[in-house]
Amino acid sequence: MSNGATLLNSTLQTSSSNPIVASAISWKSSVDNKNYLRIKVVNFGSSAVALKISISGLKSIDSIGSKTVLTSNHARMKIHSTNQKR
Repeated sequence: MSNGATLLNSTLQTSSSNPIVASAISWKSSVDNKNYLRIKVVNFGSSAVALKISISGLKSIDSIGSKTVLTSNHARMKIHSTNQKR
């Protein structure tokens, strides 16, 4: 089942020696008819990395957001959450 999300073109620029990957998706909610943007960044390294996220090309954006930090001693472990908001 798909929520109709669109994978966006994104570029990650970093000077960190930690292996880092990122992705961005957008979708329109059928519940409130609003457009949403989700950015995911995964740091496979053992050190914290400061990030600056710049977004261009949007007509408007609310400054409401959240951050979720998941940690593991096993960098390649897939983490499942049973309390996901949709």
